Amino acid sequence: MALANETARTLLDQFRRQINTLYRVEIESAASIPMMIHAATTTSVRQVLQTTAAASIIHTARLEKVFASVGARPDTNSPSGVEGLLRSGRAQASLDAGPFVRDANLILLAQALQQNEITLYGAAHVWAQTLQHEKAAELLRKSLDESQAWSNRLMGVAHALKESIADHACACLRASEPRSFRPAPPRRIELYRPAA
Repeated sequence: MALANETARTLLDQFRRQINTLYRVEIESAASIPMMIHAATTTSVRQVLQTTAAASIIHTARLEKVFASVGARPDTNSPSGVEGLLRSGRAQASLDAGPFVRDANLILLAQALQQNEITLYGAAHVWAQTLQHEKAAELLRKSLDESQAWSNRLMGVAHALKESIADHACACLRASEPRSFRPAPPRRIELYRPAA
């Protein structure tokens, strides 16, 4: 019986560490995304980043409910593990690159952060189920589903941006002055919406 109690306590400690990591990821993402929004050059990239920032705020509030449901409090000093990604994001946002290059890098960073969140939310959800914290599992599942949906939206923006870059490159190649910058005609970029 002592071994079972020790195992349960260790699992609960690990679960608390995991939701602390998620909490820090969401806080750090929400703090970094405004700089990325400011650096974005296309409306579609700005819009998807703004929505991602709003989602991070919602996820942070939801994680506070997860903490409450398991009788814990967030530890804002715990490491998140995304410092390298965020440092890269700050560097990409300050890049003096063409608008398409900067936006492509910002979308790549947002996708990397989103995939990290999907992994962490998925694992935390399973741990909550294992520990029979049903309310926490439900809240974590909701954030996991939203993160997966945002990942799909980011992928849609990335594909549309890729097409804009290709159009621009073709236009530049056809131009009489091969090294001059001539922007491609504006395209409406649609957000990816998975089929229902």
